[in-house]
Amino acid sequence: MTIKTSTFPRITLAVYGEVVPSAALPSVMEPPAPSLIPSSASRPLPAHLDPAHLSDPSSIARGLWDSLGPPCSNVALLHVLRLMFALTARNEDWDIGGYPEYFADLSPIDTRGDADEWIEEIMERLRIPVWDQEDPRTIQDFGESVRRALSGNLAKVRYSYATHFVMFVAKQGPEFAREVLVSWTHSILSLLILTTRDWLQRGLDLLYLLEYEVEYETRCRNLESIKQYCANPAIAKQLRDQGALPLLDRLIHEHPRGRKLREAAQALADRITGWHELVEAMADPFVPWGPSLKWIREITTDETSFALFLIALVQEPFSRILKSGVRPETQLLAFWPHKEGQEASLEERRAFLKALVGIGMVLPVFCWTNSEGMHDVLKKTLALFRVWQLVDGYREVRSFSYARLFAHVDD
Repeated sequence: MTIKTSTFPRITLAVYGEVVPSAALPSVMEPPAPSLIPSSASRPLPAHLDPAHLSDPSSIARGLWDSLGPPCSNVALLHVLRLMFALTARNEDWDIGGYPEYFADLSPIDTRGDADEWIEEIMERLRIPVWDQEDPRTIQDFGESVRRALSGNLAKVRYSYATHFVMFVAKQGPEFAREVLVSWTHSILSLLILTTRDWLQRGLDLLYLLEYEVEYETRCRNLESIKQYCANPAIAKQLRDQGALPLLDRLIHEHPRGRKLREAAQALADRITGWHELVEAMADPFVPWGPSLKWIREITTDETSFALFLIALVQEPFSRILKSGVRPETQLLAFWPHKEGQEASLEERRAFLKALVGIGMVLPVFCWTNSEGMHDVLKKTLALFRVWQLVDGYREVRSFSYARLFAHVDD
């Protein structure tokens, strides 16, 4: 109905329909009986579209990716996940022949020349995804050679270079980080927090790092950066094992006026401990599920952390945990918004993580096909997202899968 207020000398209305005799109208109008919209839960997903109950939840995304054919199908799905969300390809990379079949070169670095040049070469190599089938011994040798080169040239190494090295290592995923950093016993916090002057004076002294009074804003930025790197569980574990948590606790409680610093230190501590707590929650049904769920919600809010979290879930030890079966009758619960005291069995927790992997691993396929105009597979990814949006449980899991990107998908 439209209501217009004005002065009209004349108005004509056209009414369409049939005239109903007044005798046909009941004396008392009965309100219509409410009809319920059919619940999407009453229409379960086909088994092949239900990653929460698949032994390999990433198989749906892998099937879509492999359907693109060479050169895409020649690289692993994790390769494109790192490429699209973590390492971020340059514009000129797309012109490389056979792209994305392009892997990092881990051959020995010649460190006899200018330090700036060979360190830049390391950075250039590691911004490209490492081959998923690379020999662990090759990775260890590469990491040891870089460690020796940096340790032997501290006076020549720029602080920003060392920071970027750890960043690129973190973005390659936990398996690469574990191998390349196996001999780095006191290095990560040193590379991330020390200033050039104190780097030279104290070397790789871990305990000194968080005690040293660097400029306030610099320290806050460093802690925020380390937090993102700790979306890689191998980095988080090394920091935990090196005693970072007591040092962070000192920052939290000894800076009463430094709210920003306290918050950054607490966020980093939560990120580090969250991995350990998640492993425990996936092994023991009596460990509360709410804290891990809140931690997962936080780690999936930025693009890089979300990608590193997904990579970790499909590599050891989580890949072994998620291979455990989920019975068909186990429902995918809507855990978000989380209700206080809401708990879940181990199977329900596994179903949630499997669904998160299943949905999340389709995202790089969507991004790639959208960028390259591969419309046939792009339409399939969009159809999948729409189907999952209609199903209870999956709709809530989708909100964990980097919500800002899904806003673009919905558009």
